[in-house]
Amino acid sequence: MFKKLTAFVMALCVIGGTALYAPEKPLNIITASAEEEYTEVTESSLTFHVYADHAEVSNCNMDTEREIIIPAEINGVPVTSIGAETFEFCRNITSISIPDSVTDIGNDAFYECVNLTSINIPESVTNIGTYAFHGCTGLTSIIIPDGITNIGECTFYNCSGLTSISIPDSVTSIEISAFRDCKSLTSISIPDSVTSIGNWAFRDCNSLISINIPDRVTSIEDWVFSDCTGLTSISIPDSVTSIGNSAFSGCENLTSINIPDSVTSIGKFAFSFCTGLTSINIPDSVTSIGEGAFVGCKSLTEITILNPECEIYDASLTISTTSESVESADPTNQTFPTEIGEFDGTIHGYANSTAQAYAEKYGYKFAVIGDEAPAEYLAGDANLDGKTSISDAVRILQYVSNKEKYNLSGQALENADVYNKGDGITGMDAASIQRLDAGVIDSLPESVMEK
Repeated sequence: MFKKLTAFVMALCVIGGTALYAPEKPLNIITASAEEEYTEVTESSLTFHVYADHAEVSNCNMDTEREIIIPAEINGVPVTSIGAETFEFCRNITSISIPDSVTDIGNDAFYECVNLTSINIPESVTNIGTYAFHGCTGLTSIIIPDGITNIGECTFYNCSGLTSISIPDSVTSIEISAFRDCKSLTSISIPDSVTSIGNWAFRDCNSLISINIPDRVTSIEDWVFSDCTGLTSISIPDSVTSIGNSAFSGCENLTSINIPDSVTSIGKFAFSFCTGLTSINIPDSVTSIGEGAFVGCKSLTEITILNPECEIYDASLTISTTSESVESADPTNQTFPTEIGEFDGTIHGYANSTAQAYAEKYGYKFAVIGDEAPAEYLAGDANLDGKTSISDAVRILQYVSNKEKYNLSGQALENADVYNKGDGITGMDAASIQRLDAGVIDSLPESVMEK
């Protein structure tokens, strides 16, 4: 039976060279293919496709009873899957019991089951399709089984009654808009197994107060936490190297955020309209700050830019960016306030830096934090002479023997830690430099596995 075409549209907008996807339920394109033969069987309100060794729930009577119990077997074979769109728009259903025989829940399986308040997903399930619970506004909690490795596109989009969800350690990715518009979700624990979180994944989850990002995630994608208006704090791990376009846009109660030294780029409108932010420290690892990064941050009084050569887009910190340019970055054409104010704070940076040039260009207050930027990291260069040699080994041994007389600090201290970096300065760091000088090892720092 051909799947009906719906009136939903998949939009693809290209803004400033960046593809922005506004997810809606896509059109379903049907292609002809040979299929395994089956018998169609109807039992009570459910229709099944019964194959030689398994069965699939394929359809549900729209006027069905409120409580559904899917049998483990039909015609002597196990029921192993719930087909695509099986319960789509079945608005009378309040609860569904799924047997342990089921391993697969298809795309759109429970799409817009708005009165569904209770569902058990057994441990046997290893796949939950895209849009599977989209618009199930009556669901308040759900437990995802341990066999699931991926939470697909829009799986729980607009589950506005969902207050809690349990994600198992088996999950490695959370896809586009997976929890978007889950407006009652107050907290969520993302396991350390997760390596990627897609665009819009938690957008408009405005009851979220805090969220953890696992330390295997390397990028905070576009719009991922935008308009999470209840978010007050977030911890970004050292694994993250980029903060995407509008990643935290509209997080109006976010009062502080720590950007780790691993981050190299901050995207367009990344923190726009974070009206609770009062100060932000941008580490020297950041090489570029995108357009409108802090537009509308009306409480922002201090911005510290530690990279003296950081590329700052002309409108990055200019709080007077027009509403039209801000609106154009939003794929859903959200309207932003027209009165967004001027930046009246202070930019902190090194003398003769791009931050100083930027401040002078736009007439902002600038405070010098040092005559010049600190020396760059050079493993082993404990005496900061721009090279690594035996003299550095001597300097480290002096420090180890008498820290008060031969103190090391700042960049010198960081450079000196070359043996099992992170375990402090010892004589083993001097020994590593000696091994480098003798050609026993090729580079520093030296990592030695404990036996």
